[in-house]
Amino acid sequence: MHRGVLRRGALYTGMDLTGKWHSNSRVVDRVREIISKPFVDYGYRKTANALGNIGYYIKHKKVYRLMREHNLMRGNRIRSGIKRNRVTSRLITPEGPFEFFEMDIKELWIRRHR
Repeated sequence: MHRGVLRRGALYTGMDLTGKWHSNSRVVDRVREIISKPFVDYGYRKTANALGNIGYYIKHKKVYRLMREHNLMRGNRIRSGIKRNRVTSRLITPEGPFEFFEMDIKELWIRRHR
């Protein structure tokens, strides 16, 4: 292959482990196979990793461009409009030193009784 294949927007992309080049449409078909499986919610990076696992050598930037051009990108995460209510009724106002102590216990070792 000549060097023009490696430039952006080339007709051939996605070299496999044997050194064979595959067309953009072939790679897009493989992407559709990957993201059409049940319980798969992959973005372009995980899709690029999945292509790498099946033997394609392709960068995530190229997968992003191909997925965007063919409307295969998943939507942004939906955030609920519900504002969280913080605990404000437990506000403690100490009137002097050493009246209120607070700590977070991450791990506690208890000696075994015999």
